[in-house]
Amino acid sequence: TIVQTKERDQESIGKTSATNIQFLLSFFELDQSNWMKQCDATYNLGFEYYNFYQNESYFQQPFAKVSIPEDQQLKFDYFSLFDMKSLYSQTINNNDLLHFISPVSWMITRNKMATKITDLIDVNKSQNLNSFSAYHFNSHALVDILKKSYEDYISVYKVKEPQVNLNKDGSIESISFNDLVGSKISADLYIDCSQNSILTKHLNKKFIQAESLVNNSQIHFSVPYEDEKARIKNIKNTTSIVAVDNGSAKKTPLWNSCEFEYNYSSDFISDDQLKETLTNLYGKNVAFKKVNFSQGRYEDAIQKNIFSIGDAFSVVENLSSDKFDFLIQGCIELLQNNSPTEFYIDRIDKLRINENYRHFCQKQIELLTYTYLFSKKDNNDYWKYVTSDEIFNKSFECMRDFSRIHSANILMKHQNLFTLALGYDLANPIVPFDIQSLSRVNSDIKSHFEYLYQGYKTFMSSYEHKIESFTDTYHFTMDHVYAQPNTE
Repeated sequence: TIVQTKERDQESIGKTSATNIQFLLSFFELDQSNWMKQCDATYNLGFEYYNFYQNESYFQQPFAKVSIPEDQQLKFDYFSLFDMKSLYSQTINNNDLLHFISPVSWMITRNKMATKITDLIDVNKSQNLNSFSAYHFNSHALVDILKKSYEDYISVYKVKEPQVNLNKDGSIESISFNDLVGSKISADLYIDCSQNSILTKHLNKKFIQAESLVNNSQIHFSVPYEDEKARIKNIKNTTSIVAVDNGSAKKTPLWNSCEFEYNYSSDFISDDQLKETLTNLYGKNVAFKKVNFSQGRYEDAIQKNIFSIGDAFSVVENLSSDKFDFLIQGCIELLQNNSPTEFYIDRIDKLRINENYRHFCQKQIELLTYTYLFSKKDNNDYWKYVTSDEIFNKSFECMRDFSRIHSANILMKHQNLFTLALGYDLANPIVPFDIQSLSRVNSDIKSHFEYLYQGYKTFMSSYEHKIESFTDTYHFTMDHVYAQPNTE
C-alpha cells in the first residue's frame, strides 16, 4: 500500500542518481529506452564542481571506479604516480592525474559517451555503460512508472496527511485518513520516505544535527529549452555544481529542460534577495519553489516497526549526492534479499540494514563537510564562516576520520574523498619524500622517473586520440534513447 501526500508537489522533479539506481532498474525489469523517454532522462557519469576550492577551480567525481590502468600497474603505484607528478609539476596537474586513473573522467571533460570503457582503454574485464553511468531524470515520472508496473499488487491513497495511531510500546498500530472516511491501514512494517518524516517523527527519537553543515534552505525551479540549439548546448553527461556567494547551485540537464537547485543559508541571505537575483538571471516567468531543511540523520533507520529512508532518515543538501540516492540505497538494503511480490525481514536483517544505511548516510555528510570546510574561499561572511575554526571544531568526528585516512596513506581507497583531495590539492602529503630534491642528486632516480614520464605521456596521447572518435552526449542520447522505437 502506498500513501502519497501533498508534499510531493514541493519537491524538485529533476533528480541525479548514482550508479546504485542500476540495481533498482534491474530489479523492476524496466526497459531502458522506454523509461528514459517517459522520464525525460539523460545519462550521467558523475559530478563536476566549479569554484569550490577557490575561484576558477574545478574538479570531478566520476562514478566509475578510479584505479591505475591494468597495463600500467607494473610501472606505477599511487606513490610513484604522485612522485612523478611532483617532479613534473609544471606539466602535470591534479586533473591530469585523474584522467590517467579514470578513463571516464576523459569522457566527462570532453562531454563524450561510449557504450563500454573498453572503447577507450584496453582492460581485461569489459565494463558496459550501466557499470559506470547513472541518469538525470524526472523522479515523479519514474515513481509513476513503478506504480503502474505493479498496479495489480498495490493500492494508492492520495491524502493531505495521515493520522498515525500508536500502540502502547510506541510502534504504529495503524494509519487512518481524515479526508478518506473509513479508510484505515494496518501493517507489520511501515516505510517512511516522506520529506517531513511524517511517520518517523511519532517515534520521538532524536534527530542528530549535522552542525558542520550550515545550509538550511533550497530554492528550485525549471527552465525549459527554447529550441533544439539550447538543448544541444545544455545536454551534458554530468551534474554541474557551482559554489556561489551564499551556498551552491546545482544544474541537472533533463532532455527537455534544465532543473536548478540553489542550496543556501538563510542566515546570510534572505529569500527575497535570492529570488531577486535569480529573477534577474532567469527571467520573471520562472516559478520558484522553496524547501526548508535541517541537515543530519536519525541514529537508526529501522525503529519499532518503521523503516525510514531518504529524507525521512537523513537530510543532506544535494551536493556530493542526491536525495534520490538515499532513497534508492534504502530500497537496495530492503530489497536485495527479497522479490517485488514476496517480502520478509528478520532481526538480523534489521541490524544489517541499520548499520549499512547509517554508514552510507554518514559518509555523505562527511564528504559534504570536507567540500565546504577545506575550501580556500573567504570572499564574504558566508565562506569565512563555513571554513572557520568554529565549523572545524563542530566537525570533530569528520576530521578525526579524515586524519586517520590521510595519515595512513589509504586516501586512494576512498574514491570520492580521493577525487576531492585531488581537486583541493590535499593528496600531495601521501608522497613519502621530496622527490624533486632527491632527483637532483640521484641520477638513477631521475632517469627512472623520466622513463615513467615518457610512458605516461604516450599513454595519455592514446586517450586523446580515442576520445576524439566518440559521440557527444547529445547525439549519443538521441541515438540510443529518443530515436529508438517504443517497446511493449
